[in-house]
Amino acid sequence: MRVTREEVDETLRTLRAHFRRELASDFQEKEVFDASDADTIDIVAWLESLSLADDPVRVIWVSHREGCDVSLHNVFRFFDRLWYPSSDDMIVISKNGNYLLQFDHEEQFSLWQRKSSRDDRGSIA
Repeated sequence: MRVTREEVDETLRTLRAHFRRELASDFQEKEVFDASDADTIDIVAWLESLSLADDPVRVIWVSHREGCDVSLHNVFRFFDRLWYPSSDDMIVISKNGNYLLQFDHEEQFSLWQRKSSRDDRGSIA
């Protein structure tokens, strides 16, 4: 399901705070994958190896300021249609705020996971 430009902008504002380290105490980079020499099968195998729950997620294409809400399963299933090497920066955020996946145009991927429970802080997406 497509999300509005306003929803994308709000999600990006929250993520910018995260990447400025204001939320660094909440998240920790857990896994890194260099996909520069990987094909789609290798990338999906890495994603599946993370053993993440099939949560509803928000997918954001940063430079286009566009996004959609889908299941994590569908991100894995249609990965080669969602992210293009050397051109896309894409972020996948669990709707419950427990993790985010960062895919950059230089083909470097990261999994960030929340260090503690959500408490009453709300979700990222």
